[in-house]
Amino acid sequence: MGKVEIGRTPDKHEPIIIEFDDEWSFKDFTGLKIKENLDGKVIHGSCFSQEIPDTHIFPEDMKGVKFSWCNLDNVFIPEGNEVIGREPKRWQVQNDHQTWIVDKDNKPIEPLDLKIINKLKLTDRITDPTKLPLKFEMETNIPKADWNDTYAKGKIPINSWFKVVPEVLGETTKQILVDGKGIETVDCYKVKGEAHKYSFERGTS
Repeated sequence: MGKVEIGRTPDKHEPIIIEFDDEWSFKDFTGLKIKENLDGKVIHGSCFSQEIPDTHIFPEDMKGVKFSWCNLDNVFIPEGNEVIGREPKRWQVQNDHQTWIVDKDNKPIEPLDLKIINKLKLTDRITDPTKLPLKFEMETNIPKADWNDTYAKGKIPINSWFKVVPEVLGETTKQILVDGKGIETVDCYKVKGEAHKYSFERGTS
């Protein structure tokens, strides 16, 4: 067990010391699902952040866990457990490819980095949720050989980011690493189309 000061008492300003579980504290569990029994543990300074709001990563019957200054953004916390210090945020990538704070219904409220946008006067960034694009689109370069084998035939490759066959915007080149041959320059199509936001969605179209 380790010990750490997490604050001061409001009356006498005396240090508030907690003992934490060494195995689960100061660790990075980003994107992971926790199957172990954590009941009664005190966890300090760990990250459990997820991509999707209200993601269930802990056992539904988990009880008596205290999360002290942990990153629990987008994580569903079962009843009977306590969050100390850092309040979890709800955020999600929107169709402008930026991360936004969302409400309980997962509707965008404002960019996560709104303070930075305003401080740096970034006029190219969207801050009004009503002006967000209607679709999540991406632009990339696809080697012509790959295009002709798949997209040109109306086929979307397995694990493609695209939901539909993208639109060809023009021609270009890019350098790729070829096994045993080093770096080569290949002819490509520059394309744009509606795409998946998350890697786990790829291959589902």
